[in-house]
Amino acid sequence: MTLLLGGCCSPGELGPNPTQTVDRSLMDRSLLSGLPCAAPCWYGLKLGVSTSGEATAVVAALPFLNPGVASEGLTSYWDEATQESLAAVLVRFACKQPDQTCATLVFVDGILVQIYLSPSYELSFREVVARLGAPDFVQVMRYHAEAPKFCRIGLIWASRDMTVAFDSADPWPAPGERRVDCSEVEGGLNIDGDLPVQTIFYGLPDDAVFASIPETGRDFAWSGFALR
Repeated sequence: MTLLLGGCCSPGELGPNPTQTVDRSLMDRSLLSGLPCAAPCWYGLKLGVSTSGEATAVVAALPFLNPGVASEGLTSYWDEATQESLAAVLVRFACKQPDQTCATLVFVDGILVQIYLSPSYELSFREVVARLGAPDFVQVMRYHAEAPKFCRIGLIWASRDMTVAFDSADPWPAPGERRVDCSEVEGGLNIDGDLPVQTIFYGLPDDAVFASIPETGRDFAWSGFALR
């Protein structure tokens, strides 16, 4: 799993960015609050330390997740230290509201190595930057060759081992659906701070996602949001 905006779980699997109103008690606002621990720790779960059993217990107590609605599957995890692909297990957990997957946890040998989150409420790039400070890089990636006009946008905090991304699963825009024209964000410039966060990723410091950063023509030094 070497792509920041791809990885084990596409945003389509995580769920679309919500438009309906969600009760605040059913929102995971830990990224903004830093509670009960700051990212990339998530509700006491620590990458490289926490076990699958500990994760199951934590999820069962979270008010915004439905532990009874979960799916488990096999994936692979690229180990930078050994330069080999390791067998991994991913578990997706559904929100209580709305009907989407809100959290996906990836384990290797029963140890948590990656966390993917999809907010169940409207969260913008600007709000995250206001809380965490300026990212280290902005990542601009074109969709596959059938839809080269549109781009995925990610903000990378390499020092925090985390990213956030606007990354719709379907590159073809439906009426009224937001997309980013690649020609408007060349060089990582003119990024709209109001873009919705669709995926949040936490990884280990040596995760392949961070090892590939910065890549020429894809990852650019942060220069701020577009002036509106």
